[in-house]
Amino acid sequence: MLGYLYGWIITLVVLLLLAAALMTAPIRIRGEIRRVGSDDDMEFSVRALFGLIYLKKRIPILRFTGTGFDFRQENDKLDIGGEGYESLLDRIDVQKMTEMIENSKKMLLRTEDLTGWIRQMLRRVNLKEWKWNTSVGVDDAMWTAMITGMIWSLKTTSIGVISQLVRLTSTPLLTVEPDYRRAHFSTEWSCIAQIRFGYAILAGLQLLLRMKRAKGGVKLWQNILFKA
Repeated sequence: MLGYLYGWIITLVVLLLLAAALMTAPIRIRGEIRRVGSDDDMEFSVRALFGLIYLKKRIPILRFTGTGFDFRQENDKLDIGGEGYESLLDRIDVQKMTEMIENSKKMLLRTEDLTGWIRQMLRRVNLKEWKWNTSVGVDDAMWTAMITGMIWSLKTTSIGVISQLVRLTSTPLLTVEPDYRRAHFSTEWSCIAQIRFGYAILAGLQLLLRMKRAKGGVKLWQNILFKA
């Protein structure tokens, strides 16, 4: 009888340790954007539960048009240890961007303290890496120097804003290299952010409660996101 009780206690302890490990496991979000001349490449990935859940989206083609831009996105389908893959071509124009803005306004107005929820969630995010390297030149030394200064100002301002929203756990690496020999522009940005799995689950439950309290409930969100 005593051995049977010890067995249950050991099993319970193991389950509690496993649950604690899962709740504290990080969700790792990585983003990369590169632009050299007219060539673009974007890639975003999410890894959770020690790599058991993995989702990646890559946009190797981004072509601007007169009224918007076309892009091809390549997705790894969300799976547990799987290797799904799909590729599709989409277009975002002025009308679609306007609809996205209007839908965002509807969700903000009809969902209880949605901005507060976003701020609270972002406070749990740890920014582990932030790299932004840029090279610029416009065939004129004075203008190249002025544009270099403007880009530096943009980068430092962005870091100031981001530091108010998330936790910076490493020093951001920023460079701007002036190219006085030719007209040239290239930029490469990458970041790694983490949030604990338990915090992400809690944030999801809080959002679900806010959605249910909104006028129209969850169906409102479904209609807005489906139309988007």
